[in-house]
Amino acid sequence: LPNSFSNCTSLQTLNLAYNWLSGEIPRSFGQLNSLQRLDLSRNYLTGWIPPELGDACGSLSELVLSNNNLSGSIPASLSSCSWLQFLDLSNNNISGPLPDSFFKKLVALENLLLSNNIISGSFPASISSCKSLKIIDFSSNRISGIIPPDICPGAAMLEELKMPDNLITGGIPAELSQCSQLKKIDFSLNYLNGSIPAELGKLENLEQLIAWFNGLEGRIPPELGKCKNLKNLILNNNHLKGEIPVELFNCRNLEWISLTSNGLTGEIPKEFGLLTRLAVLQLG
Repeated sequence: LPNSFSNCTSLQTLNLAYNWLSGEIPRSFGQLNSLQRLDLSRNYLTGWIPPELGDACGSLSELVLSNNNLSGSIPASLSSCSWLQFLDLSNNNISGPLPDSFFKKLVALENLLLSNNIISGSFPASISSCKSLKIIDFSSNRISGIIPPDICPGAAMLEELKMPDNLITGGIPAELSQCSQLKKIDFSLNYLNGSIPAELGKLENLEQLIAWFNGLEGRIPPELGKCKNLKNLILNNNHLKGEIPVELFNCRNLEWISLTSNGLTGEIPKEFGLLTRLAVLQLG
C-alpha cells in the first residue's frame, strides 16, 4: 500500500478488499482527514494497526480490516472515533486486552466484530456506553472474567451477543433481559456456571439461545416458553437437571433443540409433536 494515498486529502471511501495486497498499513493513512470508510479486508496485510489511524477519527464511520494477518493490540487511539459505526477486525492475529475504557466514546458504534483473534483480558464493561450497539461478536478469542451485568440496559439496542469459545466465567446475567431487542445469544464453549435466568423469558425477540459446553446448573426455566420466536435452543453438555418444561412447546418456531449430556429426568414429552418446524432433536 503506497504512502502516497495520504495526498488524497478529499478521499472519503477507500475500498481495496478482496485482493492479494501484502505489507503493512501505512501510518500516513491517518492524514486522510475526510476518510469515512476504509475497507482493506481479505488481503494479506501484516504488522500492527497503526495508531495514527486515530487521527482520521474526525470522519471515520467504517473500519474493516478483517481476514488479514494483522497482529499486535488494538490501538487506543481508535477509542476517539466517536463517529465510528462499523468496526470489523475479525479473523486476524490481534492480541492483548481490550482496555476497559476503550468504548466510552464510541457512542455511534453499531457493529463490533472481533471474532477469531487472540484477544485476552476481561470483557470490557465500558461497552455499556455504546447506546447504538446492535452486534457484539467476540467468538474464538481468549476473553476471560464475567459478563458485565450492566451491559444491559446500557447497550439497549443490542440484537446479537456472540462470544463462544472464550474463557468466560461466572453466570449468565439476568440483566440481559433488559436488552429487549436481543435475537441471538451464544455463550457456548466457555466456563459459565449457575442457572439459566428465568428473566430471559422476557426476550420476546429471542431466536437463538446457545450455551453448550459450559457448567450451567439447575432446571431449564419454564419462562423460556414465552420466547415465541425461539428457533434454536442448544444447551447440551452442561449440568442441567429436572424435566423438560412443557412450556417450551409454546415456542412453535423451534427448529433445533439439543439437550444431550445433561442430567435431565422424566419422560420425553409427547408435546414434541406440536413442533412442526423441528428439524433437529438431540436428547441422548
